[in-house]
Amino acid sequence: MKQSIHKEIFELEPSTMIILYEIVLKDSGGAKYYFHAGENGYSNTIYYGGGTGANSYHYIPIQANGFDYSDDSLPRPSLTIDNTDGFFSLKTRFFKDFIGYEVRRLRTFLKFLHGKNFPNDVNPYGSPTEDSFP
Repeated sequence: MKQSIHKEIFELEPSTMIILYEIVLKDSGGAKYYFHAGENGYSNTIYYGGGTGANSYHYIPIQANGFDYSDDSLPRPSLTIDNTDGFFSLKTRFFKDFIGYEVRRLRTFLKFLHGKNFPNDVNPYGSPTEDSFP
């Protein structure tokens, strides 16, 4: 599966890259928050995942940086999340500022998104069965 994603990276005209985020809620039995930053100007919900159980990634403006590796230390990413509606203020109080929680960044391509994102539930750009790459 990952071979197809790595192959897509090196295509002459790869499809659009999509970046998704997950926060694993360790105090809630492994539940997760799914969201995306809308880097490509897309502010609707994105569905990603195989089969009929695609996860819903909601649009929340995010600025993410610090994912780069260096020889001296491991990456120390930071997220700045829009809090216009107060959603994250409430959640940070309840989940203790998310300190120690696992945050995942998934990078994939448009051609690997679930068909629910497209008219007639069919992805015209490719197959949604592939995984993302780290």
